[in-house]
Amino acid sequence: MASWTYNSQLEQPAFLDGYNVVCRNDYSGDRELYWELPFISCKFINVSNNNITMKRAADILGVPQATLYGRYQKYKKMKKEEESSSSKSSSSLALLSDKRSQYLLNLSP
Repeated sequence: MASWTYNSQLEQPAFLDGYNVVCRNDYSGDRELYWELPFISCKFINVSNNNITMKRAADILGVPQATLYGRYQKYKKMKKEEESSSSKSSSSLALLSDKRSQYLLNLSP
């Protein structure tokens, strides 16, 4: 099995300035929590925006490209579900607001 380590000779993209990027193998916490660290979602956003390739992001994190791609797909699905539930709740609030406005108008003399 291949050992994946961060290539410190790779220059970090500017969008990662301010983040303490840790290789997956160097991360001492829970493996699942690793994928929830802020710099991971920053990478996913920049992969979505074509600011960095999946291969380069995987190299920087020290993981196989297939692993990162699988996590990226989960990230996209989660974001899509969040947007869907957010739009549903905002449309529900708008409907409630309209009903409240109509009720208040009907109370006016």
